[in-house]
Amino acid sequence: MYTDSVTGHKSQREELDAILFIFEKILQLLPERIHQRWQFHSIGLILKKLLHTGNSLKIRREGVRLFLLWLQALQNNCSKEQLWMFSCLIPGFSAPQSEYGPRTLDNLINPPLNLQESKIHTIFSIINLKISV
Repeated sequence: MYTDSVTGHKSQREELDAILFIFEKILQLLPERIHQRWQFHSIGLILKKLLHTGNSLKIRREGVRLFLLWLQALQNNCSKEQLWMFSCLIPGFSAPQSEYGPRTLDNLINPPLNLQESKIHTIFSIINLKISV
């Protein structure tokens, strides 16, 4: 059973390495398309998953490297969120501020539920309660 588990993890890691290799080639070979924000949200979501603080240091390090390639291709066509992430990833940069305090990589990757969304959720809960009654 132990060897099956190790073999399973090894094959998953090999598959991840192959996917990351292809992802890197996309970032390197298509800078014009990326600069035009081609697949902007999809690439951003992938990088957020790689940079997640729950991942191993090796995966997060690879995420930083790929994030820098993406940012280099985007140049001045990135959003504020990418600049905030950059300042959180690079030691020595001050943490960007928000109305809720300093931004961290963790709250940029997993944004807390904001007040507006909770108000909307409460309104829908009230509506559902009235419909049920």
